[in-house]
Amino acid sequence: MKNIKVHCKKAWKGCVDVRDHIANDAIKNQQNIIVTCDKFDGDMVLTPEMLLTPKMVSKDFKSQFTGTYKLNSYEWKNKQYA
Repeated sequence: MKNIKVHCKKAWKGCVDVRDHIANDAIKNQQNIIVTCDKFDGDMVLTPEMLLTPKMVSKDFKSQFTGTYKLNSYEWKNKQYA
């Protein structure tokens, strides 16, 4: 199983954001997402089961190139403590 890597520059209220189309692809293909963030040490592993229940889903944002996307927020948990 290949993992998807995502880097977040910002965190808000202890949560990091993953674009909805990335989360949906990972769920569909049963892949983990490895998240790194400038604000936290280490990395976090989001399993397909965890991706099904984001803490919050944002409004639609217009993509710079095509279409729209939403941000799914997940509470930061370092993989060694998850």
